[in-house]
Amino acid sequence: MSAAFSSPSCPQCGGSLPRQALWRAVTCSYCQAQVTLNTRWVERATFRAAWARAHPPLQGDDVVRLAGSTYRLLAPLGQGERAEAWLAERQGTGRLRGVIKRAPAEAADRLAREADTLREIQRLSGPGSAYFSLRLPQLLAQGATASGTALAMRAWPGFWGSLADVLALRPEGLADPRHAVWLWRRVLELLEYLHGHGWCHGDLRPEHWLIHPTDHGVHLVGWGRATRHGDPAVDLQQSAWAVRAALAGPGDSAPALPARCPPALAALLRRASEDRDRCRHEGAAGLIRQLSAAALADFGPPRFVPFDPQRA
Repeated sequence: MSAAFSSPSCPQCGGSLPRQALWRAVTCSYCQAQVTLNTRWVERATFRAAWARAHPPLQGDDVVRLAGSTYRLLAPLGQGERAEAWLAERQGTGRLRGVIKRAPAEAADRLAREADTLREIQRLSGPGSAYFSLRLPQLLAQGATASGTALAMRAWPGFWGSLADVLALRPEGLADPRHAVWLWRRVLELLEYLHGHGWCHGDLRPEHWLIHPTDHGVHLVGWGRATRHGDPAVDLQQSAWAVRAALAGPGDSAPALPARCPPALAALLRRASEDRDRCRHEGAAGLIRQLSAAALADFGPPRFVPFDPQRA
């Protein structure tokens, strides 16, 4: 009994090919042709050239080139003293949504300090780091652009807008004071973590509170004034004033608490917003305990209260 033998040969010149031609691309040693049995095989260089032809370089005012990546600006998110924030998308094979904060060249030092701050707070370690690192800004890139300077941060999915955006739709403030409880508690929890590592935010205006209605989450942005070894009482007092603004509505630097705010919560907000020494003595952990007690006294056992920023 005889066995049949076969040898792969080059379809161009007929020369013998190595056995590897049966499962991968090889180069014919006689005519230098590239040979493969896979009809869908494409060279990397050919694929890259085709991709470049199908995706020509972006041009225009809505394009930012930063640290070797190209971002397309999608929608404005806010305007600060020197910088503006945009929702953006990083272009390329692995697209990623992000937030671009850009400013004129003279603000480069300020954005560089903010980028250094974001790197340092992401390097914090200890109890709670795995949880809170996901609730702090994650830096993607920072550097010069064609029109000035910018930094890019990862965008958080599901966040609707800032607390200031909510109040712009509700000039009379939040109708249900129970929303103020979860807003303040989320921020106090984050401040307890940051203060425990020696960091203070320093600028807790409603514009810097990002709201996640579905998950009752709050993220803090605007880290340009964050400092090490600052006064934690300043953060705590600012957070209380921001909650008072959420209940009373925008337009007043020292808003009065509305009559719909129940007594225990109102008393705690007054103490925290008007007595910095009291905040320094209590700390974030003490205010969290007092907020839980006030909420229990005013509203009973905790329960989820749905929140829709666009509906009164």
